[in-house]
Amino acid sequence: MITAQHLTKRYGGRNGKTAVGDLSFTVRPGTVTGFLGPNGAGKSTTMRMILGLDTPTSGKVTVGGRAYAAHPAPLTEVGALLEARSVHPGRTARHHLRGLALTHGLPERRVDEVLDLTGLTEVADRRVKGFSLGMGQRLGIAAALLGDPATLVLDEPVNGLDPEGVRWIRTLLKSLAAGGRTVLVSSHLMSEMALTADHLIVIGRGRLLADTTVTDFVRDSGASAVRVVTPAPDTPHRPAPRPGRRRHGHRGGDGDPRHDRRTHRPHRRRPRHPPLRTHPVQGLPGGRLHDPHPRRRRVLRPSGSSRMTATYRITPARVLRSEWHKLTTLRSTWIGLGLTVVLTLGTGLLIAASYEGGGGDDDIDTVLMILLGMQFTYVVLGTLGVLTTAGEHSTGQIRATMTAVPDRLPVLWSKAAVLAGAGFLTVLTANFLTFPLAQTFLADTAHAASLTDPGVARALVTNAAGLALLGVLALALGSMLRSVPAGIGALIGLTMILPELLPLIPYDVVDDAARHFPSKAVEALTYADPRPGMPSPGAALLSMTLWTAGSLALAALLLRRRDV
Repeated sequence: MITAQHLTKRYGGRNGKTAVGDLSFTVRPGTVTGFLGPNGAGKSTTMRMILGLDTPTSGKVTVGGRAYAAHPAPLTEVGALLEARSVHPGRTARHHLRGLALTHGLPERRVDEVLDLTGLTEVADRRVKGFSLGMGQRLGIAAALLGDPATLVLDEPVNGLDPEGVRWIRTLLKSLAAGGRTVLVSSHLMSEMALTADHLIVIGRGRLLADTTVTDFVRDSGASAVRVVTPAPDTPHRPAPRPGRRRHGHRGGDGDPRHDRRTHRPHRRRPRHPPLRTHPVQGLPGGRLHDPHPRRRRVLRPSGSSRMTATYRITPARVLRSEWHKLTTLRSTWIGLGLTVVLTLGTGLLIAASYEGGGGDDDIDTVLMILLGMQFTYVVLGTLGVLTTAGEHSTGQIRATMTAVPDRLPVLWSKAAVLAGAGFLTVLTANFLTFPLAQTFLADTAHAASLTDPGVARALVTNAAGLALLGVLALALGSMLRSVPAGIGALIGLTMILPELLPLIPYDVVDDAARHFPSKAVEALTYADPRPGMPSPGAALLSMTLWTAGSLALAALLLRRRDV
């Protein structure tokens, strides 16, 4: 059951726009409740408040007697479809559903079941950016059914579906309600609600207009008679011509055997495609929409299963695994990590080759010289970090993520952990691959060195740690700004522009502060033999840790306070 009490959402302070005002209603189990109202009436805003994506200005809303975020396994309590495109376009349908399922530890076979149920099995391994609107809507419905929830909250679920899909979703919703589940479905079309819903909650301009049954609403709103007005009442009525028969004066009139009553047989066009078949299975009409084989269909288990809630619930380890799955199922991740290795290796070998034969500056630190390509790595890992968070906001994926894990902070910590781990291992591999190869060019120069020399191995490791922390710093910037261009711009300003401008200010304290900016701290971590005037490796690592921790703390604060 969903209960809203004096729910209000206002944007822009006291004098701002009121999207929802003092709204109270109850959605009871066992019926399909239609949430009806024109576009802009506040239906989507109300549904976001039910799911904890938006914070009410006042009032409260509960699902099953508690706030949505208080449920230990929200996907098994509430299934939601707010936007069909709340998914990263570069991820496949199967990977999207798998990422959500991992947050609760749901088995992979459950992903196959909902794909089968919604008719997406054949396209499950295609990237979502190629989906039509109807296919995207089916994917959203599959995500809503993933946890076999006791409550369904669907915003315009038939939008984009073909007629067969519309009939399927109507039958599915009614069968779920008949099984004792709570179903809330929104629409701005009364005709659709009349065919789907048993009860209506009607709002307009954010306020409750009616809370009644469909039958009572139609009776109270409709008229008992219809008045017909014609501009020429004295004109005698002429019956419409028979189908397939033409009147005198037209081509093919009387005498034409094609239109003679005795010889004419109306042509019945055969359907271009055979109708799609649906099969009722144990009280759940529909099954797999396009599959004629009953054994391949899956059946939703009865609602309220205590085993489902006890076994499948959110844990930090599961959220971490989900974020690792999401990171590694995007091409952009592998492109970024691959570029990191290529740029580090290529730049290091080119610089080492230029020093072959005794050329170049003999005073430069050997490890710093070989790893000068880290300046490109700033941009690559930083962009990857921004995309990890801001990319989810720009694609709408963040709403699906926060619906699955409403206690938002575990998502942020997990994203930071998986990005830091992937970045550190990638840079460390690139460093230990580049250094010995570069030494083949430097063997007869003043820069000849080995991994056993003092400070060399430490510099290769701390450089990787510093760049991994820089990627997490970029992730925090993306979460705060929620825009990929803004996040990348802020990162470039913080790492490349400000450290070069601050020393122009004629104060020693400003010059000292500039040495602890992220890019300068990473540079200090790369020295095998620290230079005078540069922070020590320990101080530089502490600076990077403080920058990253401070940025993550601010990102966490904003993530808690702002609407998704």
